[in-house]
Amino acid sequence: MPLGQYLLGAVFFALTVGAVGAAAAVITVRRLAHLPSAARGLALALLWLAGLVLAALLPAAATVLSRGTVLVTAMLVLLVTWALCRRGPDLQADISPDQHEFGITRVLAGLALAALLVVVLAYLIGAARTAIEGNDYLAFTMPNLGRWIQSGSLWMSNQFTPLVQTSTYPNNGDLVFLSALLPWHNDAFVRLVNVPLYGLVGGSVYALAREIGATRAASVLWAALLLSVEDVVVPALRDVKPDAFMLATFGIGLLFLARHGRTRSRSDLLLAGTGLGLAFGARWYGISTVVALVAVWVLARLLARTPVRTLLSEGGLLCGLVLLAGGFWLVRNWVVAGNPIYPVHVGVLGFDAPHDPFISTYSMTVAHYVVRPSAFIHQLLPLYRFGVGVPGYILGATALIALVVTIVYGRRAGRDGRAEAGVVLALLAAAAVIVITFVITPASAQGTPGHPVFAPGNARWALGAAIPAAAAAAWAASRMRVAGLVLQIAALVGIGFGIQHQFPGIPARRVIEALLVAVAVGAASWMVRRSAVRSRREMLVASAVVASVAGLALGDVIQRRVNRTRYANADPVIHWLVTTTPSGHRIGIAGVWLRLPATWAAFGPRLGNHVGYVGRTVDHMLVQYAQRPGFVRSIHQGGYDLVVLGRGWDATRPYQRSSPLSPTSVAQQASWIRSAGFHLVAAGLDFLVYARAGASASTSATARRLNSSSLRRAAVS
Repeated sequence: MPLGQYLLGAVFFALTVGAVGAAAAVITVRRLAHLPSAARGLALALLWLAGLVLAALLPAAATVLSRGTVLVTAMLVLLVTWALCRRGPDLQADISPDQHEFGITRVLAGLALAALLVVVLAYLIGAARTAIEGNDYLAFTMPNLGRWIQSGSLWMSNQFTPLVQTSTYPNNGDLVFLSALLPWHNDAFVRLVNVPLYGLVGGSVYALAREIGATRAASVLWAALLLSVEDVVVPALRDVKPDAFMLATFGIGLLFLARHGRTRSRSDLLLAGTGLGLAFGARWYGISTVVALVAVWVLARLLARTPVRTLLSEGGLLCGLVLLAGGFWLVRNWVVAGNPIYPVHVGVLGFDAPHDPFISTYSMTVAHYVVRPSAFIHQLLPLYRFGVGVPGYILGATALIALVVTIVYGRRAGRDGRAEAGVVLALLAAAAVIVITFVITPASAQGTPGHPVFAPGNARWALGAAIPAAAAAAWAASRMRVAGLVLQIAALVGIGFGIQHQFPGIPARRVIEALLVAVAVGAASWMVRRSAVRSRREMLVASAVVASVAGLALGDVIQRRVNRTRYANADPVIHWLVTTTPSGHRIGIAGVWLRLPATWAAFGPRLGNHVGYVGRTVDHMLVQYAQRPGFVRSIHQGGYDLVVLGRGWDATRPYQRSSPLSPTSVAQQASWIRSAGFHLVAAGLDFLVYARAGASASTSATARRLNSSSLRRAAVS
């Protein structure tokens, strides 16, 4: 990316994100100053995220999405907030009570948190300079956002993989990714979006645990334990999925819902509805997780003998906010596909959907294995050493111990103790209902019968339960003396295992660099806090200026490195698409693939190409052609000058079906492409590239020069 384009994008990014952040700060300062520091910081972050979603959603829904319209919307959000948000009454500061804790537990918690932060920073120092290679990210998350930017609208069904319906996903989290993609039309900085979200997941656990009475040390340990689970780390930092957004907003919403149970404050309920609504609109499993939590909340309020009128009022406000913050995507699906929850068929409600061969083939549930103990023990459970791992096992075990402690504590304690135990019990009940919902969810143990190969990754659908479970475990450890110390040591062991498993092979040089950065930031923060008020303001301004200049310079280094080495170690065809066809092409994708998809690479580094799948849509589902005439007609109608053909699940056997669900073989589709007037110009292990006759000589010559040996070895020519 040229320096001028980089700087222009940086201006759009800074003004947009800054305006939204300023609006969030206005609300926090004027209406939420009474919150404890941790809760106040999380409220600020939640409002900031809500503002980013709103600033992108309104222009996209109005079909005028661009970086200019998003900036204007963000500025309007700031002006409206400044004008309408009045300072509220001064409320007494809400401070969480301290519980007795061993001095050693503070040391353990500090060491665990420091180790996790340094290792994550060391990982990011290397990873931030490389392109993201997560399958979902390349196959549909970024291509969907790329199409939105190119068209200016989100009222469409963008499908790029046959029989895999991803265009109707709730997209709140993707809109936050859009805030780092749109200013530059380049994804060099999208990985960094999930870093603060990853931190907010841990922050929500800490604040929730403190809210129910856990010690600081225990709260830190179980927050770090959750952040050590593979299904939290990998989607957030390596594969860059919007799961971190869902978990962060859900955790913050749960925090304020728990606070509302104690304070009955309308501001707490408003924040709870906003957080849960953003999570509701972030993932399909966000919907089921939020619904499960709200159901438990209603039941808990009924058991607490809340007046029906009060429950209806508060429940109506909560559910209304959830739908307002997250229900737009159901409306989008209804308009685009005729079914808010497409591709789920609900005939009773009149929501139709076609037969889904992918789901029917691979849609095994965890419940299928649970009711078959032998299959569960030998086929499913061993796979959870990935995805869940030691940190997840320890978190689950300590949550079960917390259940026992809660029951015993509630029986022995007085009235206040029983009320406290009731809150913890409600959190554990919410965790249980979320897990049960996951167990019966289709594809929760994805794979064919007896081979749930994708189950470890699917376990992240239950991670909403880990947030209340972790807070409850921290509370239980805080209520016990020696046994509590043992539990905290177990959490520390889990964190150690998680760090070792999730971040293997980080060079010592990276760790030293991360340690130096952490020490420098810590020293600067200490100096600011210890300085006088006037000096502190001057130091803050100076620090902000230095950080901005350093960040701008570092950002240029990152984007240059990312764009120069993009997919250099992937299939040669993917790297070729980026380097040889950056813009001005119409590229058709065909076939299927097993490893990294070429879809996002085909868009070009700055969204300069139009990309579509050479297939047909049947009842809003993308399918492959089974006959040549329709396939060739689709190529011509798309105006494609390049066609990228996936070589199937077994590239060495091109004359068999390219996947169990494909109607044709790679060889058949290759012959159809050639008959449409295309010739082979590039080949790799996973993909073949065909150019239309008369395509630019430079493109064909470059392709042959880069791939001459691959062309000679191509299985289909």
